[in-house]
Amino acid sequence: SFGDVSVAAACKRYGLSTALFLMICNLYTCPDYKPDTSSLSADDIARTLRYLRLSHNYYMTVQLPKVQRGVAALAGDCNNIQEKVLIKFFDELVAEIGSHFDREERIFATIDRRLAGEGVAECPSLDVDADHDDIGDKIDDIKSIVIKYLPEKCPTELRLEVLMEIYRLREDMHNHILIESRLLEPALKRF
Repeated sequence: SFGDVSVAAACKRYGLSTALFLMICNLYTCPDYKPDTSSLSADDIARTLRYLRLSHNYYMTVQLPKVQRGVAALAGDCNNIQEKVLIKFFDELVAEIGSHFDREERIFATIDRRLAGEGVAECPSLDVDADHDDIGDKIDDIKSIVIKYLPEKCPTELRLEVLMEIYRLREDMHNHILIESRLLEPALKRF
């Protein structure tokens, strides 16, 4: 519950399906959870798409810029080569995530048309594994650079702050992928 309000009452207040809300919560908290999506409606799928779109916006406008500021601060204590490598890897990560989200947004638009009955023959597959491994690998590369290859003069506190943001990004992206692969993709098979 949320204080004195039950989950069901809070979901009703905000026009959310309790089942969908609990599925997303369980995906975030239980690593092996595989939801039974058979009860999800077209409205639930539309809400899931909205949630994923808002997540895309959050990553691109809040979370990645926050990491970028930390990476830029760390780069200031690096020699020219280290700075270029660090910035290059981070820029490639941002470009890859942006490209991935753009591709998903195009697929989401097709799903929207299908759910609205606009003559789309079938819902397209998200092909959830296509880019996700590459993104995870790039995030891991950034972590490795920060941990192993930056000069000792980089402030430890700043390095730890940046690492925490990178780990948070990795975890958030992982949960985002779980929503796509374990909730949205199976639910779409019924539509």
